[in-house]
Order: sequence, then C-alpha cells, then structure tokens
Amino acid sequence: MQMRVRGLVSLGLLSLAIAGCTETDVVGPPSSIIAPAVRLDSPRQRWDPARYDLSVTIAGSLIPGELITVTATVTALHDSPRTSVIFATPDLDHPSRRGIREETALVSRQDRPVLKGQTGRFQETVIFPEPGYYRILVRVDAGDPEPMFDNGRLLSQGNHNELWLWVSPDGGRLTPSFDRSVFPEGTRIVPGPLSLKPSRSASGPLRIQPASYSGASSFSFSAAWSYAGMRLQGPAVDTVRLVYLDSAVYKPVPNAYVSLLIWDWYEQRYIGGGGYAHTDANGEVELECAYSPYEENEYTFELSNSYAKVTPTLAAQINLEYYGCGGNSGDEVAYNTAAASIHHNVAVFVPASRTFFGVQRAKIDVEYDSGVTGGSYNDGDDKITLGTAVVLNADAPFFQSHEYGHALHEKALGGMPPINESLCDDHTFYFPTDLECALAEGFADFHGIIVGGTNHRSVYEQQTADSGRGAIVEAPVAGFLYDLVDDSTWPGSITETHDSTSYPGLYVAKLLETCEVYVSSTWIQNRGVDHLAYCAETQVDTAITNSAVFFTTRSTDPTNQRESATEPTGWSATKIRASWQENLYGYVLP
Repeated sequence: MQMRVRGLVSLGLLSLAIAGCTETDVVGPPSSIIAPAVRLDSPRQRWDPARYDLSVTIAGSLIPGELITVTATVTALHDSPRTSVIFATPDLDHPSRRGIREETALVSRQDRPVLKGQTGRFQETVIFPEPGYYRILVRVDAGDPEPMFDNGRLLSQGNHNELWLWVSPDGGRLTPSFDRSVFPEGTRIVPGPLSLKPSRSASGPLRIQPASYSGASSFSFSAAWSYAGMRLQGPAVDTVRLVYLDSAVYKPVPNAYVSLLIWDWYEQRYIGGGGYAHTDANGEVELECAYSPYEENEYTFELSNSYAKVTPTLAAQINLEYYGCGGNSGDEVAYNTAAASIHHNVAVFVPASRTFFGVQRAKIDVEYDSGVTGGSYNDGDDKITLGTAVVLNADAPFFQSHEYGHALHEKALGGMPPINESLCDDHTFYFPTDLECALAEGFADFHGIIVGGTNHRSVYEQQTADSGRGAIVEAPVAGFLYDLVDDSTWPGSITETHDSTSYPGLYVAKLLETCEVYVSSTWIQNRGVDHLAYCAETQVDTAITNSAVFFTTRSTDPTNQRESATEPTGWSATKIRASWQENLYGYVLP
C-alpha cells in the first residue's frame, strides 16, 4: 500500500494529517463502528435519495497521544465527476468551546471523481492528546449545483456520518452518538478534553483547571485556588451562542430550549431550576452565573421548540459558577451536528409555512436516524424520520420541508387521502402512480418548493406535449398547485402563458382542507387532484367527467362538490381550468 501525504495541519493540541489514496485498506487492530447508508425497509419510506453509500471506520487505539486513522468508504450509486469528502473534528478545533469568531473551522477536504459503481477510500489521521470525548464528522458531497435524477427520483447532494470517540488511558470506546453515560462521576458532561466539576471546600470554592494528560497509563488533574473576580452583588451574565458545523461554516441553532438546574455544593443536591429561555435567531442567549460561591448553574440546551422536538434532543450543556464568570461571550458547538442542522431548518421553514399558508399544526417529533438515508412521515405515530442523505447538504431544506408537508396535510389540511402503500412506496417525481398518491406527494413537493428553497422549482416547470397522465404524477400536480399561487414568470426561465392565477397560500390550504365531493350518495374528503380541481372551479362539470381525456383513471366520478375556502380577488374558474389542463395534460415525461 502506498499513501501520498498531501499536507500537514497543526493547531494547538491537534495534529491532523491529510492523506489521499485510491484503494487503501485499514491496517492495524481496528476499533470501529461501521455505519453504512442503507435504505430503510419500511412502508413509510417514501423514497431513497442517496447518491452515495458512506461508511466510516476508525483504526487504532483510543488512547491519548496515539495515532488514529479515519477511513471514509464512499460508493457512488450514480456518476459523480467531482466527489468531495470533508473531515472535521470540532471539539479539537476549539477545545475550550469559547471565542469561535471565525466563519471557518479546521477541516480537511479531499476531491476525487468516483464513477457509478466505484468505491473510493478517503483517509485522515488524527491524534487526541488528552483524555476526553470527541467527535469526528465526515461528509461526502457531489458539489453539483444542478439537480440529478434517477428514474424520476431527485437525488440528494451528499451523505453524512459522525462518530463519538471516548479517549482514555484504558483504551476508550466508540459511540454512534453523544452518550452521557461515558463520563466518570464528577466530570463535566461536555465534549472536548475531560475536566472535573468543582468541589466545595471549607476554605472556599475549589476551581479546577482543564485536565492535563501526564502519561500513557494514567492521567491527573491540576487544581488551583482562585478568588479573582469576586463579586459582592448580583450575578454576572455570559452570552452564549449555540452553533453547529456545516462543512467549514458554523451556523446558529435558533430557538433551542434552555433549561436551568441550580446545584448547591453544601447540600449536594439541586435546589431549583426550570425552563429558562430560548436561543434567538442568531443562536444566542444570555445566561446568568451562579448567585453564590457555593452554587453552580447547569444549563441544558435541547433541540425543542413550539414547532418540533428533534432527537437526539440534547444539544449542549453549560455550567456557570460564581467566580470567573461574566462577560465571556463565546460559542458552544452542538453535540449532534445532523440533529442541530435539522432543528435549524425547522426553525426557518415552519414559520415560513405558517406565514404562507395561514394554518398551523401541533408540535411534531422529528428523529435523525443514521441507519437510513431518506426521509419519511409516519401518520400513525405522527413522526418524521430523516436519514443521512437529507441533512447537511443543499437539498436538505427541500427534503425536510417535503416531509413536514405530509405532516401538515395529515393534521391541519383535512388528512392525506388513503394511500396504496405498494404503489406509492416507490413513487418518483415524474412517473405515474395513482390519483391519491400523486395528490399526497404533489402537495408535499409543493410545500417543499414554497418553504424549502427555490433550487427545485425548475423540476416543476411546465412541459409542452400531451402525455395524458399528469393527474397521477406528482410533479405536474405540484406544478398546478404552484401555478395557483405564483405569477406567470419562472425565475430565469420562460413565461407561462397559461398561468394567470396568483392566489394566496391560505386559499390553497383551505381548498385542500375543506374540499369534499359527492360520490355514490356519500360526501368524502378529496382524494385526488381531480376532486381539488372541481372544488377550485366550484362545479363538477359533466364536460369533464364525461370526457375520455381527463381523469380517466377515476373509477367513479363525483356528481357534486363543496368547499369553504374564500375565493380570492381575481378568482376565475376559467383561469383555474386553463392552469390544471396545461399542467396535467400538457405534460410530457422527461
């Protein structure tokens, strides 16, 4: 095996060697967790957007001062002319977790083409000089600004993995996520070099400095008495900014929940606490220091707000004492990078959804699962699950807000139509399913392009030739919904002469929520874009139901409709019909 060293970076306690190789093997006794990106075999797994399979292994002893080799094995499921693999160790980069003011973190990046079916191995070496709890983040990214499709499926830009390493003289261990149980009694539960909690003394509070490693088989802590900065009145305040690492950029974690527990060192128990605050839009919050030299304020940051609770929930933990506290503005890096990024996106697109559509649903649980690649919404549990390919890349806001669109549809917009799981499980943007699936997925796509960013609006751009199947394909259904609310001009594209509707989002939301049709002597909730079109036109036109062209897969046509949406200014049944006919029946498969 030959390995070409491309560079050496050193910062403080960190030694990080950047190595580039083609088909290397991990050597030496490995201590590894292998987390391949695999598709979840579940009826709720709506799509698998992975462009890559990514697994990460660790080789070497998890002992302070020992060299550890990190190997990212990347298999391209589709051609990727430029594949970038990014490695980062944020807890070594800023071991004090204070003063992060640069926009970039210490990371390494390797670029290499990996063609479909090929496997590339990318390696880094890292040394952890002190005992502690550290994470390694690995991300693979195609770096392609244009969307890529596989049989109609939109593929994500990349994949993500992270591992936590407990480094100690006894050999340490690996965990797939942040695990509080690894910390010995009396130590601070924070990432980075291990440090002790302070202990009470009759002579005064004992201030413990960070741990210092003193040998290959043992480690010790140095303690020092400190009365510097003693205050006689009122608690001081530290301003803390909670961030997560997205490639080389620290981004804020807004609206994270902060709770407080007050520890009394004399009584050796918690004496108070409760809900404290939320971080602001920049991830910042002011935290009070302890009121007494014999107390300690323990703040816990959770990825929870009025919109969603993202698990793993624990984002960070900060302990502020009486001495040496106050005026130390700085950053804390969230423990789970992927979960923090989801929380960040949720805090952006849920308010945008509420503003645009004028409706809202209850708080929802969102789980990050490193064992899956795609995303799903389970209506039975009312829960969203997101995998490795739908976080920390350019497409993540679209994919995540797509799933939230399902959750909004189910709980606030009348409920999704009954779904044929065997048909809809393998749905794609461009290929036929049925009326029910196309409506459910089409609305979720529509929601995604409204609040999850504009980079996928071109997916729904109007086609020209007649395929006759647009009503059972999700992309043209989403295109029709989008045409109801946008103007006639696509950004940087063509003018849609058929599109002369520009109605409020609330109108579309209420139409979807309240539209019912009369079928076989029974009123039922809308179950397809045909039902929605009848309600939008406020009529069931026999010229449509008797047609051999429109909605031909509907076995039993309705005879009447009803809805309680308020028709907006400029409403026109003729214009609405022109829009759905062009979107659904002027559509051609790509």
